[in-house]
Amino acid sequence: MEFEIVSGEALPKGVKFADFAISWTEQDGVPIVTAIRDYETNEIIFTQERYYDIKPKCACDYKRTWWIPLTWITETDKSNQYQFKPQAWLMGNVTDEKLVHKIHDLQAGQWLLLNPRSVGEFPA
Repeated sequence: MEFEIVSGEALPKGVKFADFAISWTEQDGVPIVTAIRDYETNEIIFTQERYYDIKPKCACDYKRTWWIPLTWITETDKSNQYQFKPQAWLMGNVTDEKLVHKIHDLQAGQWLLLNPRSVGEFPA
C-alpha cells in the first residue's frame, strides 16, 4: 500500500499525500474504527473516534480525525484478499464523520472480514 499511497493511486480524488500524512503525524492519540453491520440492508456504517492513553488538555482535540483506508473481504468476494488499495475512505479533517457503505454481494448469513492483513494501522 505504501507505493500506491506515495504515487497517489490509492488516495481519494483531490486528496494529496500531504493531507493524508498530516492527519497521522500531527495529532495525538490513535483512531478506533467502529463498523456496524445492518443485515437487512447489507450496509455497514463506519465511524472513527480518538483514543488516548492520557486525556488531552484541550477538548478541541477530540474533534480531529484521520484519513483512514478501509478494506474488506467477504465470503463471496475474496478478490481483495491480497490487494491493498482501499475500497472506501473515512475522511480526515471532518468532525463527526460517518460513512455508510452498501456491500452488494453480501447476504445476511455470510461473513465479512474488515481490514484484512492489517492494511490500516488502527484497531477495528
